[in-house]
Amino acid sequence: MKKAIVLILSLLLFVTFSFSVLGCKKKEEAVPEASTVEAPAPAATATTAAPAAETPAAETPAAK
Repeated sequence: MKKAIVLILSLLLFVTFSFSVLGCKKKEEAVPEASTVEAPAPAATATTAAPAAETPAAETPAAK
């Protein structure tokens, strides 16, 4: 009877260690497909810098 208990406990210990080392395989999550409709562009805010105004080449000091 002792040998049966030892055998069962040994197998239980082996299975426990096997799961701890190998781990259970997780089911891969499906990657959501990219939607064909694009989101609208965000509105410009006051903190966004406006493009700098270009100065004509005739008014620059180097051109005089």
